[in-house]
Amino acid sequence: MIQTSSVLCLVNNICNAAENSTTAAESSTTPAPEDTTVDPLSSLSAEERLQALQKQQVTLQNEQITELNHKNEGILKGIDQLETKAASLEQRAFESPTVQSVLEKAAASSVNTTKHNDGPIHIFRYIQNTFAQSLQARRLAEAEKASTPRVVVQSDQNSQLTRAVERAKKNEEYYIGHYKSKEEMEEALKKMEARVSFQTRAARLEEESIELDSHLTRAQKASRLQRLELRTRDMEHEYKIMRSALRNWDALQST
Repeated sequence: MIQTSSVLCLVNNICNAAENSTTAAESSTTPAPEDTTVDPLSSLSAEERLQALQKQQVTLQNEQITELNHKNEGILKGIDQLETKAASLEQRAFESPTVQSVLEKAAASSVNTTKHNDGPIHIFRYIQNTFAQSLQARRLAEAEKASTPRVVVQSDQNSQLTRAVERAKKNEEYYIGHYKSKEEMEEALKKMEARVSFQTRAARLEEESIELDSHLTRAQKASRLQRLELRTRDMEHEYKIMRSALRNWDALQST
């Protein structure tokens, strides 16, 4: 009886082992699913693929710039609100009863020794009128300056030219003072030239992005394009000063 059960147990183990080996063999011979994904650029030539990749890169940069412009929209609105508030506060300064009361008290305390009953009010009105006249005169002068074309006399042009030359020399001396040798400044100028080239290309992309952005008004586009132009111009101006300073290295070192 004991031998029969042992034989049955042995047969059962052999059957299980055979079944497991068969399953493993079937699973090992089953082919893996093929990747049916097709690269859309695989059928293009090397030059066409490069152009397609560059186009994708430009599109991505434009999307990033547009996203940044949308994020900056709140900042620009905040600036407009601050400018409006500043103008209204300046206009309402003497219309506030609290401010008028304080000025009247200050004027009254400064003429307590006078015998005239209308002294404090007279001083307060004088201060108020003087401020209002000054404010109006300043605004008229600013408006006239903005609307009148600049006319410069020849002598003024000469003095402006002299000041510009002196300022350029100081700028060149400022740059030279930051470098220990001419070679070090040459390396810095090469890096600056690369930065200017990159900034110019980036500015073109940003300009196209601003022009194509349908969410911006005409005034907003003009404002952003102007800021972009100023930023690019400042970098180019800095590069020109640095390049001129390098040319005049020997002469400036001797001064």
